[in-house]
Amino acid sequence: MGLLERLAYSGKFMFLMLFILYLDIALMTRSIGRDSIIIGTVVGVIVLSYLAYYAHRHHSPREVLTLTTFTAISMILGGLTGIVLGGYGSFLSGAYVFSLTVALIATLYAATKLFKI
Repeated sequence: MGLLERLAYSGKFMFLMLFILYLDIALMTRSIGRDSIIIGTVVGVIVLSYLAYYAHRHHSPREVLTLTTFTAISMILGGLTGIVLGGYGSFLSGAYVFSLTVALIATLYAATKLFKI
């Protein structure tokens, strides 16, 4: 097993990816603007691509649902932290976090129905 394969299945690396996603969403909602949205989206796509690859390699529905739940919690908490650090002043940040929360709850609901858990 190579270094990349061991890294891909490491729990510490998974926690690091979720923490990076948390920081990414927090910084994006703290100072929401064109540049932060572009950079935040690129970083988010890279992290979520890794998480999707990890979920694809593990075929247990419960493990995929757990990973999806932790990803959603990380993103929602990051958005709320960004709003708190930004001073509650930006309507756009609030709308972004609200729409993100609704989309993640719908995704989790669909995943539970899909996997029949």
